Amino acid sequence: MANIQTAVLVPLLESFAGALKSGGWLILSGITEEEWCHVSRAAALFEFGLEDVDNEGEWRTGWFRRLGAF
Repeated sequence: MANIQTAVLVPLLESFAGALKSGGWLILSGITEEEWCHVSRAAALFEFGLEDVDNEGEWRTGWFRRLGAF
């Protein structure tokens, strides 16, 4: 689980992908509505599939599942 600034979070996605086995979960929170598309697209590049998203005002939390080996 990570709740940090998007500018820090996105570069860490490759490491998260390397640390999680297929089927592992990743929860990313504290993402603004404006930055959400960038984060979710970047996560998809590292084979994270979006399972669910929680919207609370301008904030987003995404639950991702690791789809395969990177």
